[in-house]
Amino acid sequence: MVTMSRQAIAMLCLTIGLGTSCASSDAPTTSAPTDRDAQRRGGRPGAPAKAELDLKGMLPPVPDYDGQGRNLFAYGPVRRPPPVRPTPGPTPTPRTQVRATTTIPRTTPTRTGARVDVKYAGFVEKTEVSGDKSKYAIFLDGNEIFAGAEGEIVANRFTVVEIGLESVTVSAEGSSATQRIPLQAN
Repeated sequence: MVTMSRQAIAMLCLTIGLGTSCASSDAPTTSAPTDRDAQRRGGRPGAPAKAELDLKGMLPPVPDYDGQGRNLFAYGPVRRPPPVRPTPGPTPTPRTQVRATTTIPRTTPTRTGARVDVKYAGFVEKTEVSGDKSKYAIFLDGNEIFAGAEGEIVANRFTVVEIGLESVTVSAEGSSATQRIPLQAN
């Protein structure tokens, strides 16, 4: 058996008594609107407002879309028309074409001398006291730097034939064939 203290019983009676007194008092009910309620709503007497909204009726209709990509106004997967496949027609017969080919004999240039593998870095022009000018070409080979004037033999490997603004012409030592070396940037 559950025993309750006197204070708990008194609280229980008090809450029950208050609950019944509130229900029997002259509290306003929500059964029918009064004129005072109509004044609060802006003077429109009548039935209370509907609590349900027709959302579909409030939304504008979705426009029809005839474009190629996705419709920005419609949700869901992209609806694309099925691809139009061409109907297979008769298979064309392959044609064989005969082309006349002529073979040109390839001639390889013969080199009588060895190739000079240096880079042309530029030239320096020296003016003598007498007014004579001479050009010196500057060559780079790895970490080595060579310089030579026209007609000189450089590093016992090649002879400088002609010095130009954008290239230099050299010939390998012991050979009459010449080689043009273009100016190297950096």
